[in-house]
Amino acid sequence: MAKNKKDKPIFLIVLLVVFVGLIGSFIIYNIVTPSYNYDDEQFNHIDNWQTDLLLLGIQEEGNYLVYSYLESCGACQQIKNNVLGFAADNNEAISLYLADAAKPSLSNSRDYRPGTSTTVPTLLVMNGSNLVEEITGTQSILEALEAIEDGNYE
Repeated sequence: MAKNKKDKPIFLIVLLVVFVGLIGSFIIYNIVTPSYNYDDEQFNHIDNWQTDLLLLGIQEEGNYLVYSYLESCGACQQIKNNVLGFAADNNEAISLYLADAAKPSLSNSRDYRPGTSTTVPTLLVMNGSNLVEEITGTQSILEALEAIEDGNYE
């Protein structure tokens, strides 16, 4: 069987079209998908466990959330857009505060941190200055946020 000399240019053109299509898809996906950073000014942050939680206990009516994370934590990075997207979309219904576990001011006040977990990521469900629930692990945190968003959290 003799090969047609026109097969090679057609194959290269098809390959080029597929490549350009993939690159275009990635670009469009990155433009359409919101990307958040933990240090964004739009999010509430906790700087000291003792003073900030005392103030929040007085200011917040009902439940609020405290999300403890590390920038260097792979699991925290994995769910970052989910957690921060939740905070951006649901701040009117329930406040979410970010606690960077690497901050010296948080480390220095860790005796006042509610709960027992020393791992990140951790989501604290608070009511006033009382700990309602402590949720650790990416899947558990995502499930809790989804339940809160759907109004199914107890």
